[in-house]
Amino acid sequence: MPKKAMDEIKSLLDSTDVEAIEFAKDESTLFFRIGPRLLTSRQLTGQFPNYEAVLPKDNNKSVTVNCEDLSGAIQRVAQFADERSRAVRMKIEKGELKISAAPTETGESEDSIETSYNGDSVTIGSNAAYLLDFLKATGSGEVRMEFKDAQSAGQLRPAEGEEYKYRYIVMPMRICNRPCFMHLFYIDESYDQVKFVLSSLRVDAASWKDVLGKVKRFRAELRS
Repeated sequence: MPKKAMDEIKSLLDSTDVEAIEFAKDESTLFFRIGPRLLTSRQLTGQFPNYEAVLPKDNNKSVTVNCEDLSGAIQRVAQFADERSRAVRMKIEKGELKISAAPTETGESEDSIETSYNGDSVTIGSNAAYLLDFLKATGSGEVRMEFKDAQSAGQLRPAEGEEYKYRYIVMPMRICNRPCFMHLFYIDESYDQVKFVLSSLRVDAASWKDVLGKVKRFRAELRS
């Protein structure tokens, strides 16, 4: 069904205290009765994406934490994360979950949450905004994070209530362990020299070599 119809249903539910929704459908139309109101929506046709294919199957490391504690820790650490990538590092080890942001010009930050985890240590890089989206949707209670390793997708879900099968898949991010610097260049107004300035943009080794190659070619073109 269209996302717009789902948004309309949520809006109707937020404006009433009705506890149950009546539902019916025919070959092309969906019907939702919410109290005295009736909402109709067209039924989408076609093959629904095989979402089960992207669900991690062998994530053997799981940690359960309080939703509000995790959200607060990520928000505090994310203030020092790179503005573009919003990357934070989560390190799960025995009895503790550490959340940190790699050093930037504004500083660095680390927070920790006590857990009952007793497995092998694993470190995962993630986009703070995506994690906070999941925690906002969950609202409260306990959440369970399931991982395999630093290169595999992670799965997040509410830890309580088997009837609520909400799953959230996050892809891993590679984060530099220390600041890397990339040369940025520009031509001044007279076009007679190239000035180089340092920027705290974080790049990996492969990107760094690529940037240097482009700079060398650019300088050669200017000389010619």
